[in-house]
Amino acid sequence: SYPHRLSDKSAEQGFCKFFKALPEKPDTLLRLFERNGGDYYSVHGEDALFVAQAVYKTSSVIKYLGADAPRGLPSCTLSKLNANSLLRDLLMVKLYRVEIWGGGANRGKWEIVKKASPGNLQAVEEMLFSNHVVSSSPVVLAVKVGTRGEQKLVGIAYSDATINRVLGVAEFVDNDTFSNFESLLIQLSVKECVIPDDSQSYELKKMVTILNRCQVVVTERKKVDFGIANVEQDLDRLIDGLGEERTASSLPEFEFKLAMGCTACLIKYLDLMGDESNFHQYSLTQHDLAQFMKLDAAAVKALNLMPGPMDGSNKNMSLYGLLNNCQTAQGSRMLAQWLKQPLLSLPDIEMRQTLVEVFCNDTELRQGLQEEHLKRFPDLHRLCKKFQRGKATLQDVIVVYQVVIRLPALNDLLQDYSGDNADVITEVYTAQLKEYIENLAKFRDLVESTIDLDAIENNQFMVKPDFDESLLHARQKMDEIFAQMEPEAERVADSLGLQYGQKLKFENSPQYGYHMRVTRADSGAVRNKKYIELATRNNGILFQTRELQDLSNEFMDLSAEYQRLQANFANEIISVVLSFTTIFEITNELVAHLDVILR
Repeated sequence: SYPHRLSDKSAEQGFCKFFKALPEKPDTLLRLFERNGGDYYSVHGEDALFVAQAVYKTSSVIKYLGADAPRGLPSCTLSKLNANSLLRDLLMVKLYRVEIWGGGANRGKWEIVKKASPGNLQAVEEMLFSNHVVSSSPVVLAVKVGTRGEQKLVGIAYSDATINRVLGVAEFVDNDTFSNFESLLIQLSVKECVIPDDSQSYELKKMVTILNRCQVVVTERKKVDFGIANVEQDLDRLIDGLGEERTASSLPEFEFKLAMGCTACLIKYLDLMGDESNFHQYSLTQHDLAQFMKLDAAAVKALNLMPGPMDGSNKNMSLYGLLNNCQTAQGSRMLAQWLKQPLLSLPDIEMRQTLVEVFCNDTELRQGLQEEHLKRFPDLHRLCKKFQRGKATLQDVIVVYQVVIRLPALNDLLQDYSGDNADVITEVYTAQLKEYIENLAKFRDLVESTIDLDAIENNQFMVKPDFDESLLHARQKMDEIFAQMEPEAERVADSLGLQYGQKLKFENSPQYGYHMRVTRADSGAVRNKKYIELATRNNGILFQTRELQDLSNEFMDLSAEYQRLQANFANEIISVVLSFTTIFEITNELVAHLDVILR
């Protein structure tokens, strides 16, 4: 993997000069430089040496810009795939910070375009999770210390902006060792803590020691960021249900002035007001430290509750790894939460034990739920986030729709249980699922009346053509072209003496359009003949005839035109689906609960 070579020596020298003038950075900060509009990335200096070992396991990928070694600037590049993988490891395992620099193509005017830290992943979410599940919640917490008479008073605010749009607050009395604060860090699985920039505070120094012990990244912000002058109006715009008639000042949580200062800091740190898709999407909740058993860092370590950064893929190194047989990402996150929040309420403990007993004793029911339903259940939290941010597509609508149409079968399977504790299953699961199914009936009707479900079989996500005359005309032309393609593939199969559908397959891909594929064993029938070879892969040779290529290209052009014509209709559908995200979220929580009990 070779580093980006600038267009000429003077430009290369200019980049080296720019890079060496950058401010010093801690070892736990890595700088990535976007190249060719983000098609790939470069790293330089100590970062390049780190990446060479961490990603490539060899220093042979290092090249030098500006001069030969050792005076040149050590450099190497990362593909988009490698960069995304590196970011996941740095931010979620090694707890690094990351800066992504861009704009270099504009006369070398580099600037930071994205920043991320373990508790603030919003800028790089698409890079981290576009093809990966979110297995842990990146919680960021802000803390401020005050006094109440002779007692130390701790105010906190926390958020998990990647998974749940929740702002949580708490204020509590603590002792000289801040043991309650340490328990809170464990309960919430905090990844990053924002503290006031106050080097003279003895209390904050002790808190930093605790944060380091709990492996929480510490971020300092100016004291003025903890001011509460604007927090009421910010909360009025962020919290669902607040506005002119009911303001944040009417909420009981608003009386916690230290916590409100932390909330103000968190809102600013996460730049929640800079994204209008956040408005009226958050909820404000109060965390009760006393409802769970208190654990400290020493107990978590002694019990090996959670995997450590050096455990790698060995699941047997932690209790979480041993217990986590969850089928869904949301189930895995809830299991981690339960392990760090042991219940104190006897009725709640007995309820969980009863549910575990039911599924443990009924193997058929347990396996049916896991294999037939949970294995195919997506992370609705992540999908809801896409809808709320205006980044969802019709394909996302279909993914949720496929969940919704399977819910009745899931509910029926649970309702079929007739053992001694059937009433518990009804109370915890089926009664709620029945209500959710009823509330989602209008969503199901919306999808079935507006989206062409038949086209999904061909991996096409389209509005029904009868919505508009121009759509109908474009779709008719597409159907005419499509009707000519498969017969062409069948003709080729006959001419080659290969069984259509078995030896020769007719396929579609975003890169090559419609094409044919034969196995490598049958590749001799294709090669050196009047066919257009597209690619050689492990599963065979991809090829087209000239006629199929022309038909495929025409079909793809028509499909692009159809997408352009349907854009407004699709946006209207997606905006209506947005109103169902609350019910999607609570359905997701119920499924996560079921997944953990079954695991």
